[in-house]
Amino acid sequence: MKKYYFLIWCEQQTKIVITMKKFFTLIILILLVQTNVFATTAYLAGIDEAIDIALKSSGELRAGQAHFGLTEAKVFTANTRLNPVLISDSGIAEKTYRVGVQMIIETAGKRKKRTRLAQKQRDIAENEIDAKLLDIKAQVRKAYIELYAAQNKEKSIEDLINTADYFLSSGKDKKYPGITEADIIQIEIIKLKAEMELEKAHSELLQAHSVLNVLLGHSLEKSCVLEAPSLKDSFKDVVTLTDESHKLNLDELNKKAMENRPEVKLYEDNIKLANLQLDVAKANIIPNVLLASGPDMVSNSPGTLNVGAFIMTAVEIPLFDRQQGPIKEAKMMQKVAAEEYENKKGDILNEVYDAYERIVFNTKLITQYDNETIPRAKDLVERSLNYFKEHKKDPVTLLTAKETSMNVRLTYIRLMSEYQNAISDLERAIGVSL
Repeated sequence: MKKYYFLIWCEQQTKIVITMKKFFTLIILILLVQTNVFATTAYLAGIDEAIDIALKSSGELRAGQAHFGLTEAKVFTANTRLNPVLISDSGIAEKTYRVGVQMIIETAGKRKKRTRLAQKQRDIAENEIDAKLLDIKAQVRKAYIELYAAQNKEKSIEDLINTADYFLSSGKDKKYPGITEADIIQIEIIKLKAEMELEKAHSELLQAHSVLNVLLGHSLEKSCVLEAPSLKDSFKDVVTLTDESHKLNLDELNKKAMENRPEVKLYEDNIKLANLQLDVAKANIIPNVLLASGPDMVSNSPGTLNVGAFIMTAVEIPLFDRQQGPIKEAKMMQKVAAEEYENKKGDILNEVYDAYERIVFNTKLITQYDNETIPRAKDLVERSLNYFKEHKKDPVTLLTAKETSMNVRLTYIRLMSEYQNAISDLERAIGVSL
């Protein structure tokens, strides 16, 4: 058997000769290494990408889709006609021979009503998938912003500790004679408080990673870069709207909720489902007709054979079972579904109002921080830094300014987190993406 060889050029321009078997083994190893490399994610381009990954890997969503496939099969089953029955009747005493086909003829449109019932169950399964999609999006959005906040908190605290360490070492080395013992004590107090907060931040970061990893279906790298969340364009102007404009916005959102909210469709479908179940139960009161026919051969005496046909019918008498149980159950389902529907409509309107008000409130605060609070904090840090550079003393003021700027930044991220959660809740309330 011939061996085929491959030449591989290395970076140092040397040649390596390998056999075909070793060549394919090398290719497989490279692919395995690449698979391991891409098993984790090092960068997420925003919340939308995280949501897309989570939807593709969601086991709950796949289970819902499998259930939807099952309901489609039930539609096919419900629409199936009953099989005919081949019958044979042979009598020895009268020498009677009958062979025929027996059919059950369903009355009162039972098959169509069963099919409509199965189709409505399929619609309900589809709406349940839509509701699950919204739940996953809301969970991912919340987990993403929590991880982003935890990462920034850890980095900010570490930066503050590093600055404190720099001043402490400078004070001990007498690099800046203006740093007094009282300054060192205050710096150590600030550092101790920061170290305690850092331990808490480590725990929060670990938990946030775990939650998002579960939703995404694979692991993120510890240093995975997350894109900073921002205000949605469609809500940037809410801080300048009049009360009348807010009312118009709410009316439009409520209209969308009634049209698109999966739960509204579910409750509407449940009412229709109960009506269809009642129709099926009432139709089942009307008996089916059993019809059989075929050739009839009778031999009355030796050597003679009379050939004819027979027709046989049978009808069930609805005397005892008049579908009392299924009818009563269907009527109760009608009542329950109607009451749940009315209650849910009120809950949805409250959810829309609450989420919208939180968006408006947090947008105002975030805008204030963008325009006033954050610039003021930066200005304090710059002024403190300039003072220290000029006078070589009072590092505590600079460190306190940096601590204040850090707290302002963390508060800003918390406000953005609450804003994103409100966006998720509003999307969940109206049933569509904003």
